[in-house]
Amino acid sequence: MMKRLIWIVGIVTTLYGGYWFVGRSGIQTGAETILTEMRNDGWTVDYTDLSTRGFPSRFDTTITDASLFDPVTLTGWAGDWAQVFALSYRPTEVIALLPPEQTITFGGREFRLENSDMRASAAVRATASLPFDRATIDIKTPRLNGPADGWQVTANRVLIALRDTRVDTNTYDVFAEASSLTLPESIRKTLDPEATLPSVVRLARVEGDVSLSQPIDRYAADVLVDVTGITLREFALGWGDLEFRAAGDLLADTSGFASGNVTLTLRRWQEVLALLVRAGMVTENASFTIAAMAQNMDATPDNPDLLTLEVTMANGLMAIGGLPVGRAPLLR
Repeated sequence: MMKRLIWIVGIVTTLYGGYWFVGRSGIQTGAETILTEMRNDGWTVDYTDLSTRGFPSRFDTTITDASLFDPVTLTGWAGDWAQVFALSYRPTEVIALLPPEQTITFGGREFRLENSDMRASAAVRATASLPFDRATIDIKTPRLNGPADGWQVTANRVLIALRDTRVDTNTYDVFAEASSLTLPESIRKTLDPEATLPSVVRLARVEGDVSLSQPIDRYAADVLVDVTGITLREFALGWGDLEFRAAGDLLADTSGFASGNVTLTLRRWQEVLALLVRAGMVTENASFTIAAMAQNMDATPDNPDLLTLEVTMANGLMAIGGLPVGRAPLLR
């Protein structure tokens, strides 16, 4: 009996070891193929080493001294290392760790991202098309330094989450939040020229659903994926005593502009309105119109600083009470 048991254990171990090495070979080859395809598409791809270890229970893939750059969009990423981990018995779920110092390029401008801990997780469903299921990015104490002297954005934590709603194959739930956010000095001076607001933005959060023209799966990279609609459950910004909140449903029109209705709630609305003008979101002429309309609107009797507005977006324009106040945002 013991001899048979030893034989069974030996056979299972051999089979599992074979599975691991086959899986490792597939992951290694797949990663190298992706990097080769990026080179073939014109990207500059450099790295010192790419390896997969972790026998017997994990697939741990590490790339060192990596630099990826697209000369067409002038977009890229570089870091000393990046790691992706997956349990060998659950390969459709991965965890990624990123280094404490990274270089990110947007439009040819380099930004330096520092952090105390940056990790991401993602999962796909085990079907032929590998449809996206969920993903999370969690960054502790990020510090983003820009190309200009003194340009810096910091936060205590940034959390971004995306998951398939399972209600519609092309609709995804989105959540993003930054705590204790500080803005670059140049932007702060533009938005708050008299320095009446605190240096830290206490609340910055967005939550809602995003509908796409195509599902996120293994074929998404081969097609053009557009945003077709947004259900905004909450967009909230709190800076000192000022609060800006928005909620509503938007669809992309034929030109890509948002179309639909959004409810805005402004606390200390006079100051918020002035801030929106300085941010370029509302024209100065429109701000006078809104202020005049606010005097005739039903306000909360015990809180005259609280204002609620219904914004209609159509034909590329935003309007309040039928009066244009600015351009509608582009969704695609």
